[in-house]
Amino acid sequence: MIRLSHVSIPYETAERVKQMILRGEIGQSEAIEEFEAAFARWLGVRHCVAVSSGTMADTIALAVLKHFYPGRNEVVVPALTFIAQVNAITYNGLKPVFVDHGDDPSEVVGRDTLALFPVHLLGKPVDLQGWRSLHFPIVEDSCEAMGSSFFNKSCGAVGEMGTFSFFPSHTISTGEGGMITTNSEDLANMARRMRNHGKISSADFHFDVIGFNGKMTAIQAAIGLGMVRELDSIIKRRRQVFFELGGEEKPGEFISPHAFPVICESEQRRDSLLQHFRAAGIECRNLFSSIPTQEKAYAHLGHKLGDFPVAEDIGRRGLYVPCHSGLRAEDIQKIKAVLSEA
Repeated sequence: MIRLSHVSIPYETAERVKQMILRGEIGQSEAIEEFEAAFARWLGVRHCVAVSSGTMADTIALAVLKHFYPGRNEVVVPALTFIAQVNAITYNGLKPVFVDHGDDPSEVVGRDTLALFPVHLLGKPVDLQGWRSLHFPIVEDSCEAMGSSFFNKSCGAVGEMGTFSFFPSHTISTGEGGMITTNSEDLANMARRMRNHGKISSADFHFDVIGFNGKMTAIQAAIGLGMVRELDSIIKRRRQVFFELGGEEKPGEFISPHAFPVICESEQRRDSLLQHFRAAGIECRNLFSSIPTQEKAYAHLGHKLGDFPVAEDIGRRGLYVPCHSGLRAEDIQKIKAVLSEA
């Protein structure tokens, strides 16, 4: 089976993890701060806050903004995205305000807007110039865009906060895990409190905000620290695979691919191609959906089919296949052979 994910942990990292386990150093340790510092240097931001997952990174980032901007309860988010992004809004008791691809977000912002929440889906960077001009805090969901940039501005380093995921199918993995990025010391400090139940300090059990249990473990951090050192070479190989599969970039884009997307001529053709890939031993998925109109979990919001036509069209006709550093030449040829049927 050609998998959507590939994880290869360096020997030195595995040895460090082994020694940590033998010492009983599996909860919290300086390894977490080391990982945060290494990721901050790599991305070019002042602060990183390691958390338990990409979903928790999204959730805590919004909770931090909710703390600093009380009374605002709306978050502008793409209709086409992974559901975890919208779930993070819901967990915070906030209201998602959806926009379709190509919509002008200025038409839906107002006095209740807490944040703009764009997503760099499958590694394709969003042009944030228009979003920045609205002068609302931006949280960049960069979980699938580690290494992507737009005109040399790195995804996750442009907005007030960025979020990343270290799930196995993402660029580097710690099994589970996530990272919040920011250049604001105040936002970073509050995120650190929020990930630890809202504690005022690490030494005392006193709380003046409601937080989460969102801590990363020392073992995850040690794995992440070793993987950061491999990041540039992993991204280089993923890009090679992306282009070999027929990927293209627009001017200014630098795509660090999460997977390789395919838009079929019809929903029936998409479903047929999904079966062909699986029969050939190639793991694949449908290409997300319009969350407010194609997912039952958010049917209660009252949106109707046709409200977000571009997102819905991609949700009907899109799929994605593996595009990672572990693919061999014969794997790529096998994927291309099935793609030729699209």
